[in-house]
Amino acid sequence: MTIDGKEYKVRDLMRDAVIIQKDAELSHALEALIKGKSNIAVVVDDNGALLGGVSTLDIIRAILPDYIEQDPTAAHFADTAMLREDTLKSASTSISNFINTKDVTVHPDANLLEATVLSCINAQGRIIVVDDENKPVGLLTRTEIKQVLAAFLNIENNLEEFCKDTSC
Repeated sequence: MTIDGKEYKVRDLMRDAVIIQKDAELSHALEALIKGKSNIAVVVDDNGALLGGVSTLDIIRAILPDYIEQDPTAAHFADTAMLREDTLKSASTSISNFINTKDVTVHPDANLLEATVLSCINAQGRIIVVDDENKPVGLLTRTEIKQVLAAFLNIENNLEEFCKDTSC
């Protein structure tokens, strides 16, 4: 995709991914998300190949008791102490119990239109970028796609600066 005379591929805009091992505990995954300033951690096997992803929402769902998650009325009667207790109980839960294996992937050399279409078709705001060996090399999110769309509309947006700031 050409923007301002430069041809961009997924590799030009992807950001670094937060990567965790399949046997990580919930507390480790949450810590990695916070330190990596991300809402998804990419999960890999012992060889570094992609297994899926764990999002902040996946972690929240793993912590909340099913009856609260499914019944807003029950949540009304719960309190912060209950949330703390459920969080502490869940801390050592293995993420292997809730890895999302249906995350969309794309190759670094894919064009941005392909990535944008995949994002829409699959209703995912993030796409895991993998190499030929299915090993994660980055992440493309709505933020990067938004920057591209803004460049097309000449909205005050410096794609080159954006890439420098996000290590793309």
